[in-house]
Amino acid sequence: GKPQAEEGQDDDQQPRAEEDQGDDEAQDDEEREPAGGPKATGKGRRMPVQQAIDVGVPLETAYNQFTQFEDWPEFMHRVTRVSQEDEGSLSFATKIWGKTKEFKADIVTQRPEERIKWRVSEGITHTGVVSFHELAPRLTRIELSLDVDPGSLIEKAARGMRHVKPPARADLHRFKPFIEMQETETGAWRGRIEDGEVVEE
Repeated sequence: GKPQAEEGQDDDQQPRAEEDQGDDEAQDDEEREPAGGPKATGKGRRMPVQQAIDVGVPLETAYNQFTQFEDWPEFMHRVTRVSQEDEGSLSFATKIWGKTKEFKADIVTQRPEERIKWRVSEGITHTGVVSFHELAPRLTRIELSLDVDPGSLIEKAARGMRHVKPPARADLHRFKPFIEMQETETGAWRGRIEDGEVVEE
């Protein structure tokens, strides 16, 4: 049945012990603290998708590359275009199931070398957080957490998370060679955003 298929996928990852370990840690976090806190009660349960990957570049390089939102389509296979409207908002075009959808994301938090958090309030309503952790001078762990709202478009269409988790994992696995082969970021925006407001540029 299905469980075997999932084990098969994990076998593929066996040789890369450190990445598996990252995934395990992310899953542990899921068990420890239900994301969304009090909001998790009531209508539907929230199911955060959490993935982690270690990339062989300095913390600053990994963070800077992630702020180059226009480059996201290079490693996010369902995202066809990203344009930064202004410091605090992005416009996405995605192609899912052959349909092109456009939506806007607001950047809620952006702290250099630490985390970027965004919120999408139309279509696939969700909150995403990507955080950066220095493991060594040239080794950075990137953790991605997506919290999809119960009853949102994607949850109805996909019946839960099986359509979100594999792409999220695949995107991170594509980001790794994208940044490691270049060795330097394609650009950087070092602004700081708190609660949706730019506090430093």
